[in-house]
Amino acid sequence: MIPPKEFIRGIKPFSFLSDQELDILISGLEVDFYKKGRKIFKKGESRKYVYIVFSGLVSLFEEDESIDYISSGEPFGIITLGGAYPHMVTARAVEDSICYLIGLEKFDEVFKSNKRFSAFFITFLGRLFHHFRTIASE
Repeated sequence: MIPPKEFIRGIKPFSFLSDQELDILISGLEVDFYKKGRKIFKKGESRKYVYIVFSGLVSLFEEDESIDYISSGEPFGIITLGGAYPHMVTARAVEDSICYLIGLEKFDEVFKSNKRFSAFFITFLGRLFHHFRTIASE
């Protein structure tokens, strides 16, 4: 099994981080196993973590409809940065999955200190919201 730091370092934009910034992220890292069908978080719940799929497959749901799939090496649960906002969707394991859970405080600390890292997520979120607006207008 690849050590968490090395696995996370191989994922963009985490590859933009220094060893010290990666150490901050993994200092409170948790690992959780989600059996197929298990809910990871529910729409409206307070955010506590940023998730990275180590293995398996996770789906994001709006009501009972799957709107996206997240696989190995992909982060999720980042859609609303700032901590006070609840999850906008429900996440559920589509198959047995192992996820890394990065504490939101640690993630926000690195997000605020590394401009290249934060710019990636801001650009990604801007594109995602544009896509959602397009779908909603259709």
